[in-house]
Parts: sequence; C-alpha cells; structure tokens
Amino acid sequence: MSRAKKGICMVIVCILVGAVAIVFGIKKGLFLSKQNQILLATVHTLEQSQFVSNLDLETILKSDYTANAQATINKVSVTASYAKKGEQKSLTTNIGVSLIDDKIKADFLLDGDVLKIQVPSVGTDIFSYSYQEEKTGCLNNLFSENTTEKIDDVLKTLSAQDAKGDAQNGKKLFGEVFLKEFRNLSFSKADAQVFEVNGKEQKCKAYQTQVTGDVVEHFWSQIAELYEGEEKADVNAFLPDTLLEKIKENTNVVKNSTCTFFLGDGQLAAVQVQTEDVAYTLELHGTDERGTEEFRMKQEDETLYDLKYQDTDGSFKLKDGQYHAKKVTGVFSKEADVVNLSVSEFQWNRLSGALKLSLQEGADESQFLQGDAAYNLNTMTDKEFRRIFWKLLWIKGDTNEN
Repeated sequence: MSRAKKGICMVIVCILVGAVAIVFGIKKGLFLSKQNQILLATVHTLEQSQFVSNLDLETILKSDYTANAQATINKVSVTASYAKKGEQKSLTTNIGVSLIDDKIKADFLLDGDVLKIQVPSVGTDIFSYSYQEEKTGCLNNLFSENTTEKIDDVLKTLSAQDAKGDAQNGKKLFGEVFLKEFRNLSFSKADAQVFEVNGKEQKCKAYQTQVTGDVVEHFWSQIAELYEGEEKADVNAFLPDTLLEKIKENTNVVKNSTCTFFLGDGQLAAVQVQTEDVAYTLELHGTDERGTEEFRMKQEDETLYDLKYQDTDGSFKLKDGQYHAKKVTGVFSKEADVVNLSVSEFQWNRLSGALKLSLQEGADESQFLQGDAAYNLNTMTDKEFRRIFWKLLWIKGDTNEN
C-alpha cells in the first residue's frame, strides 16, 4: 500500500475512533450542529456493528492475557505463544520449513526495558538486550541503525503496556481534544449522493470541510501537549507515544484536502477524502437483513478493498478489487473473554497460507523464560559474537549426530 493510501486509511480510522471516544459528549441535545450530526451518525453506525464490537479488546488487554498463534505461510510453519503477566511478557516460537526436519525454537522474555533471549534448539545460554542502553558492540555491524531503531520501538511499545496511568482517562482526554478540534472545523453542505445503507439505497446528505496544513499542525500540537502534561501517564497508557509518531507520519498526507461525510438513515454512510491528486472513499454499508456487514475502500470509482462480515457465524471475506491478488477468508468471533480468528485462505500477493489465532484472559507464568543472562548483546564484541556463534553451531551439529 502506498504512503498516500496508508495515510488516508489512517485518517479515516482516526475519525471513527475519535467519534467512539467522545460518545459521552454528543448523545445529549435535541438540536445538533453539522459536526455533531456527523459524530452522532458515526457512533450509531459503529455501535450497531458486530464486527467493530469484536475488535474491542480493551477488557482483555488491560489485564494478564495469553495469545496463541499457528500459521503456515509459503510452506513455512510457525507456532507462537505470547503471554503478559504484570510487567513481564513472554514469547515462545517454533519455526519450521517443509524441506527441513528440525524446527527452530526461541524463547523471549521482556521485563521492563530488558529483553532476554534463549534458542533452546542450539543451546541453553541466555542473552540480554536493553533498548535503553547504548549499543557499543557487534549489533552495530550486524544491523543498520534504522533496524535497531525499529526493534527498540517495538520493545518500547510493548513496555508501554505497563504504564501506570489510567487508559480510560487517557481515552477521555484524547476524545476531548478530538471533539474540540472537530467542532472548530467549518462545515458546509455538499451535493447529496446515493449509497447503500443497511441493505437499501439511500440518498445521503453531505457535509464537507477543508483540512489545511494549519489545521493538521494545530491538532498535533494539542495532542503533543497531552504527552507533556500532568496526565501524560494516562495518555501513554491509552496510546503509547511510539505508536503516535507512526500515526502522525502517515496522516500528514491529508494536509490541504477536502473531507466529505455522507449521512443516511441516521448513520454514517461514507467518508471521502479528496487530496490534490485523487479521492479516497470509505463506504460503510451497515448490516443488511441477512446480517451481512460490508465495508468498502475506493480510489475514485475503483474498489481497493472490500470486506464482508456475517454477524450470525462470524465468517468474513476480505479481497482487493484491483488485481485480485489479495484475499483473506475465515471466521472472526468473540465470546466473553476469548477472541478467535481462523483464516482458512490467505493470499496476499506472493504470500499464501492459513492462520489460527486466539486471545484470552490469564497467563501461565510457568512458561516464562527463567534464569540469568550469560551475555549482554549491547556490549558484546564482534570477536565474542563469532566465538559464541561457532560454539552454538558445534553444539547443534554434535546434537544432530547423536
């Protein structure tokens, strides 16, 4: 996906999430402004969506939990188990290739800013790595600075789950900023268009606003103040600053664009973002009488992606509308404190396979990596790394012979 498409998708998602975050502020009042009509219609649309409801994992992720995954992609099989208990996060992986008998097993434990690593299939030694410590050894030669920065960002994001702040309050603070900035926008009526809403075609009224560079910069300046204020721990608990930077990078593409919102039957039927070069539209078709939800992303009149979800059994199908090279089919469901995703068919350009994923409350601490680290990857020299590497290969070869 191009940077522009990714940015447009991110902006539309931010609008939808922002609307949900401020539901408490617009459900009151009989006479609504254009801004509040849009927000209220968005809330109605998302509240009625079983698919969107299933995506709400907050109740599970705020406590200890375990995620298990099994995947086969291009004849490479992977099983993984990720668990969070307090400040500790454990990841166990098994990777196998169809042409090789052995599987590579690796265990990881993130405790605060320190990551411990063990590869039982080649040895029992434990390695440690801290994203806060300076890297003075072999890592500078093994990986580029950009790669290590990405690794550090992932670890920081995972560690941010332990923020001592109140995520609910952080969500409320975000909603208040979004509400204020959205209400400050100037909206005007636009030409009505026909969209499908809940299985029927509706002539939808339209409101549009201009999103200038100044509007975008002011919004981000207000968000930045949240991360510098007294309640920054709450904000980080809701959205880690490492993720915020990624969102910011991808949303700046909408500077100097026109956003149009189409409302029909009390719901948000579509959002269109017109940049200087092209128009992107997200259509939210709602739920038809058979319980089928549909979401469609378009570039001008061409469909980029189409998602259909069946409320009754959780089955879904995602496909692209351009080259028919991307298709995902499966079942996505949530019951109480357990979420299940089963992908029976996965085709994404040259990648193909299947996937099973489950997420549930509770973590088994006995699966966590135990022991002290024998080696520090932050300071390990090239000579020391080569010595350990050949030692591990020798142990592995000796084990295979026996």
